Amino acid sequence: MSQLQYNLQSPPKDGISSMKFSSHNDHLLVSSWDRNVYLYDTASNRLLQNYSHRGAALDCCFITASQSASVGLDQKVIIYDFARDNNVCLGTHSAGISKVRYYRERSMLVTGSWDKTIKIWDPTQSRPLIATLPQHGKVFAMDVNSTRLVVAHSTKTISVYDLRKFDKPEQERQSLLRHQIRTLATSNDQTGFAVGSIEGRIAIELFDNQKEKKDNQKVGLQNFAFKCHRDTSSKPVLIYPVNSIAFQPQSQIFASGGGDNIVNIWNPINKKRIFQIRDFPTSISSVAWNKTGQFLAIASSYTYERGEIEHPPDSIIIKKMN
Repeated sequence: MSQLQYNLQSPPKDGISSMKFSSHNDHLLVSSWDRNVYLYDTASNRLLQNYSHRGAALDCCFITASQSASVGLDQKVIIYDFARDNNVCLGTHSAGISKVRYYRERSMLVTGSWDKTIKIWDPTQSRPLIATLPQHGKVFAMDVNSTRLVVAHSTKTISVYDLRKFDKPEQERQSLLRHQIRTLATSNDQTGFAVGSIEGRIAIELFDNQKEKKDNQKVGLQNFAFKCHRDTSSKPVLIYPVNSIAFQPQSQIFASGGGDNIVNIWNPINKKRIFQIRDFPTSISSVAWNKTGQFLAIASSYTYERGEIEHPPDSIIIKKMN
């Protein structure tokens, strides 16, 4: 990884739906609408392995350095062991599965589906399903931190669970955003999360709203929403969806990727954009930081905000960040 920016070799052939870096090394896991999940070594710029679903792969995550989980339109939760080159179907939902996260603190896998449920699994057990949690709508976005699960629904509601006792949500709220939520990421200080919508807005939301009210507190995150990923030079203004949000592992800085082919880097403490990364050939469908926060993976992959048109092939750019 000595170059400042380069494209990964052998990118997916169809839309890139999700990317996740390993917490152990610079391996990058990528899911795609071409039904495949790919494992790259970004340090040597090599495709190491890939495996297939029977439908579009919509999300993926690492469980260990050599084991992944992935989900998609085939309604299956797949666990893949790269060291042994074999996969196991952990279980299913009754509709497409949009999201998967690994909760490391209790070795649990969490999946969210368009069947309006969250399922919690223990991959080490012969009967892995621990719980099924009914939701207000289809699961459109989801993330976990060291204690909480945050779920955004098609109804624009957000549910927050304590994963140490997940029998019912500890919070249920309407988002600060009025339009459909596309992406969600929890903050590194465990105090809140960021959500992005199809209407070119991002909101920072705290778990504990009382934190804002303590003696004019100015340190840390605060609740607010702002416009972004818009072309204000156009008349009327062109508004693009926020497709992906990812917090840098060593700070509260986060990256957002949008349908305007731009990546923005934000400081939510100061409520300012630090800089923009432009000149990508098409929409940004996913962004992901490596474990040190030194490199940002950027998926340039058309997300159909302009309808069915000719578009550039998919690419994954690895960019060194200062």
